Amino acid sequence: MKPYYISFWSALNYHGLSDQIPKSVFISTNKAKKPLVILHTEFVFVQIKEDRFFGIEKIEIEGRKINISNINKTIVDCLDHPEHSGGIEEVARAIYFNHKELNFKKIKEYALKMKNITILKRLGYILEKINLFEEYKSIFKDIKLTKGYSKLDTICRKKADIMKDGN
Repeated sequence: MKPYYISFWSALNYHGLSDQIPKSVFISTNKAKKPLVILHTEFVFVQIKEDRFFGIEKIEIEGRKINISNINKTIVDCLDHPEHSGGIEEVARAIYFNHKELNFKKIKEYALKMKNITILKRLGYILEKINLFEEYKSIFKDIKLTKGYSKLDTICRKKADIMKDGN
């Protein structure tokens, strides 16, 4: 399937940003496709817009060239869709333990290119919580935040659902 690239939790693991091995292989593509199971491995296809196909590098695995998001695009994608990345806590751990290897100016550039300010809101929140905001606050200079709240963790259930279930 083209275009495509290995992304989200799979890319986090490949780049050494997560020691958790996802049960599925996450693949970004511009077409809707149902998950496939091949040799006991689930391949999850995540449909994204064509203009989000950037920040991709080619790697070689077992003699085959494969597209995968680069380390900074991986963080941006995971901040965009934490539900495909092990949740916001997994993304926060990746940033905390690997912040010296990340290029936060590039992360900002990619987030702005994706036209999704929620990515930067989540990043700012995580940096505050892990006591790294002061070190990287310069990337937020000249950023205009939108009004309203962005959902931090897209895996969590809505409060109304929790109240209804009584859990």
